[in-house]
Amino acid sequence: MNSTGKATNEKVGVTILTLVMLTLFTFTAGTTVPLRAQTDPGDAQVPAVTHNSWSSGAAMPTALKFAMTGVIAGKVYVVGGATDTAIVTNNQVYNPATNTWRTKAALPVATCDGGSAVVQNILYVFGGSNDGFTVTNAVWAFNPTTNKWSAKSPMPTARASAAAAVENNIVYVIGGTDGRQNRLNTLESYNPATDTWKEEAPLIVGKSEP
Repeated sequence: MNSTGKATNEKVGVTILTLVMLTLFTFTAGTTVPLRAQTDPGDAQVPAVTHNSWSSGAAMPTALKFAMTGVIAGKVYVVGGATDTAIVTNNQVYNPATNTWRTKAALPVATCDGGSAVVQNILYVFGGSNDGFTVTNAVWAFNPTTNKWSAKSPMPTARASAAAAVENNIVYVIGGTDGRQNRLNTLESYNPATDTWKEEAPLIVGKSEP
């Protein structure tokens, strides 16, 4: 091999060695600054949970009972419910990562004691009561991306205090009360993709207040 070729090979070898050492130094010493995507502070990492213990977070802006809830993208939505004096339309959103609350678009109608479920990042509210006595079969859907509510196909059975569970993107609304202190054994399923309802096999015993 001539001297020119030898010099070229030595230069290539030095370059490769330098790259290897730089890579090792980067991952072991941690002296280089990694590239980081710009993110919204609201998307910060949720702190690790210490199990078998309790801690306090920021209080809700409005104290409520009988509210509907759901979790979307790591944030907790607390919708509607009742204060000591009124049924409300509030839509309060809690971010565990920042321990802060925000207000989103209010429910179109004041509602408490309804069922709720999340399907594909949409929060659904089923039934409940608008005045604390009569029950409704209304269904509302909240899209956090657009910050808007929309009305959906109503439940076949008006009720409050029902449970709601999701399997394979189908919502099952279970039991509840008819507003006259009668517990229902009704089970109806809702398909958000088609906005349709189907009657399912009833509970053996009427249940309410999940």
